[in-house]
Amino acid sequence: MKILTLASSSAGNCTFVTSGGTNILIDAGITMKRIREGLSSEGFDLSSVSAVFVTHAHSDHIGALGMLLKHFRIDVYCSPETFAQLMPKLGFAERFRIVGGGVTYRDMDVAACALPHDCAGTLGYRFSDGKRSFAYCTDLGHVNSGIEDVFCGSDCVMLEANHDVNMLRRGPYPPELKRRVLSEYGHLSNEAGGAFAARLAASGTQRLILGHISEQNNLPRLARDTVGAILAQNGVREGSDAELTCAVQRGKSRVVEL
Repeated sequence: MKILTLASSSAGNCTFVTSGGTNILIDAGITMKRIREGLSSEGFDLSSVSAVFVTHAHSDHIGALGMLLKHFRIDVYCSPETFAQLMPKLGFAERFRIVGGGVTYRDMDVAACALPHDCAGTLGYRFSDGKRSFAYCTDLGHVNSGIEDVFCGSDCVMLEANHDVNMLRRGPYPPELKRRVLSEYGHLSNEAGGAFAARLAASGTQRLILGHISEQNNLPRLARDTVGAILAQNGVREGSDAELTCAVQRGKSRVVEL
């Protein structure tokens, strides 16, 4: 299994997962041109992508979905709530597939988990090819036991470290937006992401990728240092127990091979 993150921030999100003969995207929140170019630069062809697993209907996760449906024969997997939000805008109802607790998609078993976010029907996903597993868990205001049950034990997890609380409080966002981000249905802070990372590492997760890092209210180095310090406090040794990296906000990250 290989994972290639093409973008991860409030400006756009898209991650490519390939296993055996199965190529899928998680979200499509950047332009189709950027998706095509990012895949091509690593030797992958956009035409080989057969499905998009959508986390939720916010624009930074679905911006290119209409163009992909128009130009390629792809299926869209999502929650019933996301389908209700997207289908009237995009059409192509026959291409949508509703995800319950999970599905088997070609070479991969896919578990889906409801995430507490201020967009109805937000999902996180765990992909397994029978040998390795990758979980994608961003855009959530808090971590509950149900989320841990699905994602703990994954070999690799992209988890959210969206904001530094002090930067957010001092930053340019209007008060209402600050309250939204800080709420139980907003986004995980560096500290909350670090606490989740420590629990993931304790469960056996060996690769941790910090994603959806805010460009206004955080810095990749700050996110990494904060989460790394929390891992160390919990006895997790970077490099030997778990590898910690940050996804690039507006560009592709290095390919992760499991």
